[in-house]
Amino acid sequence: MPTERFYKLPKVKRDVIREAAIEEFNRVPFEKASINKIVKTAEISRGSFYTYFEDKRDLLAYIFEEADERLLQTWLQCAKECGGNLWKTAELFLEENMVQTERRFFKIVKNIIVLEDSKNMVTGMLYCKQKEMKDSRLDVIIASADLTGFRSNAREEFKLLLFMIGASIAESIGRYCWQPEEKENIIKDFRKTLNILQHGIYKN
Repeated sequence: MPTERFYKLPKVKRDVIREAAIEEFNRVPFEKASINKIVKTAEISRGSFYTYFEDKRDLLAYIFEEADERLLQTWLQCAKECGGNLWKTAELFLEENMVQTERRFFKIVKNIIVLEDSKNMVTGMLYCKQKEMKDSRLDVIIASADLTGFRSNAREEFKLLLFMIGASIAESIGRYCWQPEEKENIIKDFRKTLNILQHGIYKN
């Protein structure tokens, strides 16, 4: 992740560096992305770059970290609009991301997974991110949900439920990335998944 020196930069400058990186990662496959082009666009020296990041993978991790924080804020906003209803929140969250997520970010993902090594890197980052959901973040998400009606309010069980919902959202966004014309079918399949998670599938 970025060094302390990077975070001491004015936010405007941090955003310029981030946008320059997104532009370059969008332009070519990850292996061909040029640090020289990034620093030129961002108007910083190559030496400065290496005081902020270890390499371009470190910069990529920062971009994903930023995106992750924005996703959290979107979830909380959806929860507020849905009165804390977990299932409606998840559905609205998916639809909001389909509408708002920049298509250039989709292309970055495509450019990254051209290489098997890079694919493993990103998959690993995302898996670890979900697996090690921080307690503070989990507390915020739980606080945004209306748990009335749940058989159990046990923290670990709710965390597992969130993990399954998150995995389904990620899969749906991935499908949308490659087949945006299938948007309605993707949403329908996601609703089916939520219904199974909410009501089960076994006939009593």
